[in-house]
Amino acid sequence: MEDTEKAAFTVTRVTPGGQITIPPEYRNAENLEPGTPLVAVQIGDALVLAPLDEPLAAVTGRLEAAMKAAGQSIEQLVEAAASARAEIVESEFGRKSDQ
Repeated sequence: MEDTEKAAFTVTRVTPGGQITIPPEYRNAENLEPGTPLVAVQIGDALVLAPLDEPLAAVTGRLEAAMKAAGQSIEQLVEAAASARAEIVESEFGRKSDQ
C-alpha cells in the first residue's frame, strides 16, 4: 500500500442499495478505480475488503479447496489462528494473550 496520509479508520454508511463509498485516500492508496473488483471476506465480526488480483484469486481458490477437502470451515480456521496466536504470545512473551 502506498504511504499516504489517512486516518486509522473512517466511518462510511451502506446505502439502501447496499453500496458503500470508499474514501478517496484509501482508493488512491490502493489504486482503486471504478469497476475494480474487490473481495469481501468476513472474519469474525469484521468485514475485510481487498482488491481482487489473479494471485489472490488463485491462492483463495486453492485454500478453499484444501479446507473443503479437510472438512474445515473459515470459522474453524479463525479459531485455530486465535489459539495459535495465544500460544505464541505466551511462549514468546511469557504472558497470556488478550484474546
